Amino acid sequence: MAIFCFLVDQRKQVRGRKPAAGLCSRCGGGAVVADMRTSTRFCGVPFYRKAWKAIVYIFDCILRLEETHIQQGFDEGYEAGLASGREDARHLGLKLGFETGELLGFYKGCSSLWNSPALLAHLSPQLHKHLHDFQALLDKFPMMDPEDETKDEIKDGLRVKFNIICASLGVPKKQLVYKGYPNPSSNLDF
Repeated sequence: MAIFCFLVDQRKQVRGRKPAAGLCSRCGGGAVVADMRTSTRFCGVPFYRKAWKAIVYIFDCILRLEETHIQQGFDEGYEAGLASGREDARHLGLKLGFETGELLGFYKGCSSLWNSPALLAHLSPQLHKHLHDFQALLDKFPMMDPEDETKDEIKDGLRVKFNIICASLGVPKKQLVYKGYPNPSSNLDF
């Protein structure tokens, strides 16, 4: 089965203008004779052109006033949207950067507690490996390069390792609640 797409469009262009004798019968304004050209295209390829003369009224630009104002409003709105978007992006970047720093600080605090010599003596070798991998991921996190694309993968790996270590130690995650800025109802997920 073949699907055919037929695209036909027609464009009218004003090639030139010159004043004409006489007045408009409707409004009494002056008239202008314009050299017009109509191009008909099929799938983007012009296949028919016609040149002709038309009487264009002087007030033609007044009739296009609405289109001009619409375009001007669009341009101003676009510029304002760009400025607003930059400001919103800046605030979002600060918020996400703060949350990431807070999460990494929490993970580093847990890691330093779990790697204390008194606790390490009582842990299994498999848990030692998980703790070592957790610390290696923390050290590998690109703190000074916010555009590094591996940071999301590392955060996911940290989250998985954190859950494994908490389960192995028998510590419910609900006991590990950070009492600082974000409350437990925030979207910060350990």
